[in-house]
Parts: sequence; structure tokens; C-alpha cells
Amino acid sequence: MRLAYWAVGVTLIVAGFTLLLQRQVFPWRLQPPSATLFGCIFLGAAAFFANALNSRHWAVAAPALWGFLVYDLVLFVPYGRMLFADSAAVDDPYGDGQRINLTSLAVYMSVLVASTLLALHAALLAPETRLWPTRRVPPSRP
Repeated sequence: MRLAYWAVGVTLIVAGFTLLLQRQVFPWRLQPPSATLFGCIFLGAAAFFANALNSRHWAVAAPALWGFLVYDLVLFVPYGRMLFADSAAVDDPYGDGQRINLTSLAVYMSVLVASTLLALHAALLAPETRLWPTRRVPPSRP
């Protein structure tokens, strides 16, 4: 989990600063104020992950992961539609003359899939972090 938090944090820092420098990382072109806003949001999320890494307590780390899971689930449908739409819809999904960068969209979708799988693993499979406690079998008496 620590490695995944590092990876997510570094990714958010890189994307955040890239957006603050007005470079495009989204599948569509952002206007400068929107790029700045998203850059700040990404840097704030990176600080949340850094705090989770620094604290080393799951109670502090879990909210970052659950927040990212909700973010991922909300974006799957619209981004999936863009990714699998016909070329006319992908070229201008909002009717404003912008083309979708399919490479950026595919990378973004892969990050969504990876962070969703990580959150589901932590919530459902990993004994240390799953949502229900591990059952303890009482010792048998001789």
C-alpha cells in the first residue's frame, strides 16, 4: 500500500504542476483558469496522500483511498463513453469544436482502473485494511 500511495502521490504532483504550468494532461483542452484550478486540486490530493504516508496509520490513510475510489467510480461512465464512442463523438463530445486526445484518455482510464483495483483490494481482500475485522478463532480447550 505504501508503494501505491507513493505512486499516486507522485502522479498527482506531476499532473498538478503540469496543469499549473498550463500544459495539457486531460483528454481535452482546459482553459487556463480550469487548468490552474485542477492543478491545485491535484496538489491538494497529493498532500492528502503524503499526510497518509507520514502518519502510517490506516485511519488517516483510508479516507484518501476511499475518496479516490469515489472519484474513479464517478468518472468511469463519461470517460468510458469517450473512449469507446465512435470517432465523430470522440472528436467533439461537448459540441465545442475540441478533439479528444485518445492517448491521454487511455492513460487516464488506466490510472482510474489501477486506483479502483487498489481501493477494492484494500477494502475487500487485504486482512489489515478490509472493511470487516478478521475473525479470531478462540483457542480450543484440551
